[in-house]
Amino acid sequence: MQTDALIARAARPEWEDAALIDIGVNLAAPVCALVVTHFHPQKGNQIEWQHPAAFLSEGVEFKSMPSGAQENETDYVFFRHHGLYGCACFHRLWTGVASERTVRMRSVSAFSARLHVLRRYQEQLAQHVRRLNEFPEDMSPLLGILRSAAADASSEARAALGSSGSHADSSDGTPRLTLPAGRAASGASFSSLTEFLGATLLTVWKAMLLRRRIIFYSPPPIGVACDRAICASLLLSCNTPAALKLFPLRFRPDLLAYVTISDVEGLADSSCGYVACTAEKLVEEKDALWDVFLDSTRLVMDEKDGRALQLTSHDKERFQQLRFADQQARATGDPAVEVFFERMNTQLFEGIQQLQKDGVTELTHELMEKRLAMGAGDGPFLRELFRQIGIRITVKDEGRCCFCGM
Repeated sequence: MQTDALIARAARPEWEDAALIDIGVNLAAPVCALVVTHFHPQKGNQIEWQHPAAFLSEGVEFKSMPSGAQENETDYVFFRHHGLYGCACFHRLWTGVASERTVRMRSVSAFSARLHVLRRYQEQLAQHVRRLNEFPEDMSPLLGILRSAAADASSEARAALGSSGSHADSSDGTPRLTLPAGRAASGASFSSLTEFLGATLLTVWKAMLLRRRIIFYSPPPIGVACDRAICASLLLSCNTPAALKLFPLRFRPDLLAYVTISDVEGLADSSCGYVACTAEKLVEEKDALWDVFLDSTRLVMDEKDGRALQLTSHDKERFQQLRFADQQARATGDPAVEVFFERMNTQLFEGIQQLQKDGVTELTHELMEKRLAMGAGDGPFLRELFRQIGIRITVKDEGRCCFCGM
């Protein structure tokens, strides 16, 4: 199995009308835009420079330097802007100059339709923003990122022509996104998420399958919260024929990454769910915008999901298995968490498809465990999942039955 994990959703626009907007860039370019934002002592956040000049950058000055960023010397943030992924690296430099309010603050952002491209150049963005805080006038070296990205894309395209490896598109024709291989890029973050959430990770997985709107809250630094949201989106990694048929990529929760209270309209209109993060505590009070809110390890969710997303004894057993596998894999850097969830997703969707082929109309506890690797307490979750994906099977749960289907 390849070590690079697939982000289990299509590279679709952030919101419904995003694809209809001309944002002034070549969307096919690996890195299609660059923006430098700085803090003006009198005017606040301002866009200082951008390439190309036609790029529709309005709003980037707030997404790339979100509230609270100034609390740390360095930070980074992933966000969405008109359907593109954005990665911004922030730097704060104390100058002691009164006219600057004694501090310079800047961020450098890159934009792409592919998240893994931004991961690749994240360190370069961090180096450039440090340099620009010391020498603010020299923007030209930033264009080297565009040249490097274009050269890397050409090399990868040539390599792909001579390889029978995995394709950029899934078998249902929708584009998919990848994170780069390696422990530093994904394994370490997954291990961190496992340690941070504990067995609650299984609740997040179930919420993703039920297309719920999930927000991770964390005070600055913001980059940590972004990593959690990105890793959570990978919990649905599974592109087997059964999974793609029952749970197409375009209908899976969207990865929004960092959001703020100003994103209210987009959050409220999300019909397939999303996973996001924020450093604004006020978002928790806007409970019409989310279904699951994670504040540190405290989980808040809608009452209607109380039974479907409850942590069962079977979940706790699964988490112990996951933690053991993760600890064993850390020495080698193997992607144990990704493999664990991909295996569960595969067994779940292939099991459901087989139940349909066999003409099963009632899911007993025995079938639940044997075919789907689920425990008796998972009945409410399966009932809601079947309803979501249109499976007409009765689920037996704790002595009662419920018909599920469209």
